[in-house]
Amino acid sequence: MRKLVVIGSGVAGLAAAIEAATAGADVLVLEGAADIGGASVMSGAACCLVDTPLQRSLGVADSVELALADWARVGGPTADLDWARRYLADSARDVYAWCEELGVSWAALDQPEGNSVARWHVPAGWGRAIVEALEKRARSLGVAIRPSAPVRALEPGAGGLDGERIEAAAVVVA
Repeated sequence: MRKLVVIGSGVAGLAAAIEAATAGADVLVLEGAADIGGASVMSGAACCLVDTPLQRSLGVADSVELALADWARVGGPTADLDWARRYLADSARDVYAWCEELGVSWAALDQPEGNSVARWHVPAGWGRAIVEALEKRARSLGVAIRPSAPVRALEPGAGGLDGERIEAAAVVVA
């Protein structure tokens, strides 16, 4: 089993840890702060999602093409539409359904500026709820999570460090 160190315990770090542990890696998450979750626990955690059960239940007709047109209009020539298309096409499964499988429920639907329909999904409990669900899943997979563990340096290969040294096959900085 290969060791992976994830630096940061926000949504990105915990999601990376879950994916790696699911694939069989031995995962250690290091968080510099005393509490898990970073800025994610303070966020509203709204997600731009397309053609979800919540939208359909509220009579909102949405599609990848409609969302992509909004994305292009708001983002202008700098918008990465290839990336956006891939994200939007899989958002109902990869974000909405995955979060629900973790125990997150969706509390509201919003339509911020630039969106032609309501597609901003707000989770019940906001960012804290998503972080707690991700932490629970990560721990159930054997992921070790260490708060109050700031990383002072990354040194590939041989070399000594002051303080604790953790060796890993790979590092994800999140």
